[in-house]
Amino acid sequence: MGKYRQRPVVIDAWHWLSGTGPQEEDPDWLRTALGKWPELGGIAFEPDHPDGARIAIVTLDASDRSRERSRRSKWWRPVAIALPGDWIIRGVKGELYPCKPDVFDATYEAIGFEEP
Repeated sequence: MGKYRQRPVVIDAWHWLSGTGPQEEDPDWLRTALGKWPELGGIAFEPDHPDGARIAIVTLDASDRSRERSRRSKWWRPVAIALPGDWIIRGVKGELYPCKPDVFDATYEAIGFEEP
């Protein structure tokens, strides 16, 4: 078994702090994802979910084991759940996924800021 280091890549990320859905001032890529629901890479803001406000992200990986039915979808889709305080990351292939703040802080460092 070998040891591996993650290659340096640049990602886009949005820190969801408010518990409200994506707003006009948030990144275009995030607001565009709202229009893709329930397709792959789409997101749904679910403010009235019984467990509290959340964002469901349809994952690109169809083998994702964290399947959960989103309240806004008629179909079962593999989704990842972001909660207030989480980061939503757009990866190198355009895929979206949530990341807990402690993992984000341990993995990424700011290199600049791009206006939405």
